[in-house]
Amino acid sequence: MKKIDFEQVKKNFPKREKTAHKGTFGTLACVCGSRGFAGAAVMSAEAAIKSGVGLVNVLLPESIYNVTASFLKEPIFTLLKETKDGTLSVECRKELFLALEKSTVCLIGCGLGNNEDTRTLVFDIIKNYDRPIVIDADGINAVSTNINILRAAKGPVILTPHPGEMARLLKKDVTFVTENRESCAKKFAIENDVIIVLKGYGTIIADKSGDTFINFTGNPGMASAGMGDVLAGMIASFLAQGMSPLNAAISGVYLHGASGDICAEKFSQISMSATDVINELPSLFLKF
Repeated sequence: MKKIDFEQVKKNFPKREKTAHKGTFGTLACVCGSRGFAGAAVMSAEAAIKSGVGLVNVLLPESIYNVTASFLKEPIFTLLKETKDGTLSVECRKELFLALEKSTVCLIGCGLGNNEDTRTLVFDIIKNYDRPIVIDADGINAVSTNINILRAAKGPVILTPHPGEMARLLKKDVTFVTENRESCAKKFAIENDVIIVLKGYGTIIADKSGDTFINFTGNPGMASAGMGDVLAGMIASFLAQGMSPLNAAISGVYLHGASGDICAEKFSQISMSATDVINELPSLFLKF
């Protein structure tokens, strides 16, 4: 297992050409949020923007547009039909895929909700979207009900589970996962042809070839709501800009933790928040 370091990450950020435009740095489709979980859409999209993607299209239930748009100025929005519970409805499938056709990468799952409609949409995207997909949170919960769906993927897939979600994917208990972090991530990545980002102290990244990496940036102050949404948005942003799936995962994990370390120094581990991590990203990128 290889330790991720600054120099390894730095080389993933070449100098931007003077002739570059927003199309140069990709379009991210952010399929996130539901009634009561608008913040997940906000944080994943804002993290993606601060990480350099050219354009973010937030695809969300129409009822949460007002609150989401009040926090986000840069993205465009695609408002979709929803269920009575405020999650995306299967009836939005046509409009959703029309938007996906214009994207470079899809992030799905942050605050999405977990029901039959959302599971169906997650499966449809995995089976039919031929570009990279980052699957987080409720997207992972959907996949855990039908692991074989991953083998139907047309494009590269990155999953970003915490230990509880990894346990659901493996049909094991959390203790088993925490005691066997590397082997759990590696086995699942190889068997399902995906990249796994197993979050926690010493986040493990495993790819389908069996290579594993460990990250030691970050601190206990990051054990709070929204941190996973931020990480997912960062990884998806790097993918949209053209990084390989493995380098996007490595860069996202390292920089997410490094920003968290800056926050701990400025605000304390007790008072830092996921929003603080987003706001400290510019100081990190100045080093690149």
